[in-house]
Amino acid sequence: MLFLGDAVGYYPDGDRVLGWLREVGAECVLGNHDAWLLALDRLPVEGVVLEILEWQRRRLSPENLAFLASWPWQREVEGALLVHGSPCDPWEYLDDLAPARQAFRCSEARLAFHGHTHLAGAFLELQGPRPWVRYQAFPEGGELVLPPRCGPW
Repeated sequence: MLFLGDAVGYYPDGDRVLGWLREVGAECVLGNHDAWLLALDRLPVEGVVLEILEWQRRRLSPENLAFLASWPWQREVEGALLVHGSPCDPWEYLDDLAPARQAFRCSEARLAFHGHTHLAGAFLELQGPRPWVRYQAFPEGGELVLPPRCGPW
């Protein structure tokens, strides 16, 4: 299982979400909400989102807090790059082909899964006379169809 960040901040029971991710052995990367929760002692708590994260942090088990703190901003799994935002900038939204093209310049990976947009999909760099990038949305209940030579799968 791949998890692309923001385990906290959107639902009332972050501890349950983190416990489940640990239980299933998910490969996880840090999202902006996760990072904000971990940095609350260095941030002025202002705004509803940070108040929610402060409330959730008080309810996280030490094991789940340590698990969350162990997540990197990005990681490679079987040749695919997992990021929350972009490999160039973890806060950047990959919601268009232009930033996706730039993102591939910041990584050696040819397949990148991103989470910041909260839309299930992947940008793929396809080889040809000139490399080009396309977006592939995950169909509900379906599979991502990869082009030849995009990964070891």
